[in-house]
Amino acid sequence: MFELKNPCKIDKFTYLKFNVQMRTTIEIPQELMEEAMRLSDAKTKSQLIKEALEEYVKNIKIKRLLTFSGSIDLEIDLDILRDRKQFLPMT
Repeated sequence: MFELKNPCKIDKFTYLKFNVQMRTTIEIPQELMEEAMRLSDAKTKSQLIKEALEEYVKNIKIKRLLTFSGSIDLEIDLDILRDRKQFLPMT
């Protein structure tokens, strides 16, 4: 039986959602790992891999957003936005 020792008093699902970690075995070229460790501020290989994955995910999301560049028409008139009080109902 899973016993939750949770000082924050949040529900089990939320606790598990943000505290799930995964162990895995991967093959990484030694020279690549050594160079990455030298270039980064990471203290451990796990920290290095985590930071690299976070950066990779961020870059992929940015690339996907860039595919929308120029395809969304945002006709925004700043003069109208600044005077938007005139469009609000009077109270």
